Amino acid sequence: MSTIVCEEGFNSGDYVDSNLLPITDPLAERLSAPGFDAESYVRELSRNCVGDLELQSHRKRIHAVSDETSQALKKNVYKNYTQFIETSKEISYLEAEMYQLSHQLTEERLLLQSFHDLSLKDDSLQREKKIETEKTNLASLLDMVEGCSQVTEVPGRYIVHQGSLMQLNSETMEPMQLMKAYLLNDSLMLTSILRKR
Repeated sequence: MSTIVCEEGFNSGDYVDSNLLPITDPLAERLSAPGFDAESYVRELSRNCVGDLELQSHRKRIHAVSDETSQALKKNVYKNYTQFIETSKEISYLEAEMYQLSHQLTEERLLLQSFHDLSLKDDSLQREKKIETEKTNLASLLDMVEGCSQVTEVPGRYIVHQGSLMQLNSETMEPMQLMKAYLLNDSLMLTSILRKR
């Protein structure tokens, strides 16, 4: 254990300014040591200091260290409090942004689900319309073309396109007769137009 020696050249009447004490003051280091025992420090100080004036000057130094420590703590508390407030504001801001992002993602997911459902409905409606149109087209083919009932008996067959064609003489390239062509999904049907009887 170290002993306390009253400093030479330190007069008991000298004023100790707490602002002039360095942070690495040996007294401050000793008082803030982890295993500091106040009672043994006071006993040791009483034994080593001669007279009331030396004890008073030591007391002033201890108060100066106490004031300095108190000011440092206040500054740290204020600094930490300011940082705490700033961090809390930042956290609140981030929480608000995360909430907005979550809300937007939920809306986007619902919108995409709606589009998906609509596209499925549209696809099924288009398939139904296509089948209905195919049936109607094949039924109209039966009305317009004689002897084509075997053409409509194939399941899944439908008309892709229909139009008029002119049959030409291959030697003279003169028109011979008007024809109707039906392009089916699996074949091509050419028909002759008959004059009304």
